[in-house]
Parts: sequence; structure tokens; C-alpha cells
Amino acid sequence: MGSRTTAGTGSEVTKVTIITDTVSDEKMLLMGMAFQPIAALVDYEITFSKPFRLTADTGIDSLTHAIEAYVSKKASPFADSMAISAMRLIYKNIHTACFDGANKEAREAMMLGATQAGIAFSNDSVCLVHGMSRPIVAHFLLPHGLINDI
Repeated sequence: MGSRTTAGTGSEVTKVTIITDTVSDEKMLLMGMAFQPIAALVDYEITFSKPFRLTADTGIDSLTHAIEAYVSKKASPFADSMAISAMRLIYKNIHTACFDGANKEAREAMMLGATQAGIAFSNDSVCLVHGMSRPIVAHFLLPHGLINDI
């Protein structure tokens, strides 16, 4: 099974997938171990061409994944270590990645942080922020990361 993402949210390492019906413009969330990848190729260089807004939105989505995994009632020491590392990396690098999209160190740190956040929430869970953002995103067709931030 293959996965494609805008790069930078960590979804490529999770047991969650979103399928969009392009006719009805409906997004369906599916979750289960059948969606968990055996391996994921994660290459930060594919993010160099991402514009500011997409970098910011996916970065905030990743940060939200890490925070929610860390405060989840299902939290575990392994997932917490991934979440803490992700929060540090994203916090330290999101500004640079947004304003200097060609900065290799910032882009690599953001991708690593996003991947760690994906591992964290896939082992624990996301919480209320994601639960509240889904209907708003669907109704108003706004970026998921932006609504998580709000």
C-alpha cells in the first residue's frame, strides 16, 4: 500500500488515512492497522518547493500531533519521547522553514519532527483539537493545520 502526503505532517508513518471523494468533495477518515506502513521513505528535500502557507499549516498540524499525543490519556513513554523531540524540532525550526524555504537544516528538522509526531500520535492518539477541527475544515474548506492553530 502506498501513501502520498503534502509532506510535513507525519501521516506517512501512521495508521490513519484520508480518502477524498473528488465527486462529492467528501473526506473520509479511515483508521486501522491495515493502513500502518511497513516502511516509509521520508525525504525532506521534497519540501523545498512548498510555499510559506503550506509549510506553516503542515508544520502547525505536526506540532498539534505532537502536543496532543503527549497530553493523550493513552500516552506512553515511547510515544512521549517522540512527541517531546518533535515539539522541540518544530518549535526551533518552523519560523526558518517558513521564511527561508531553501534552508536545508530547517527543512530536515521539520520533516524529522513531523515524522516523530506521526509516530507519537499513531501510538497514542490525537485529542480534542483534531476532533473539533475536522467539521470546521469540511464545512468551510479551510486548511487543516490552520484550523488546528486557531
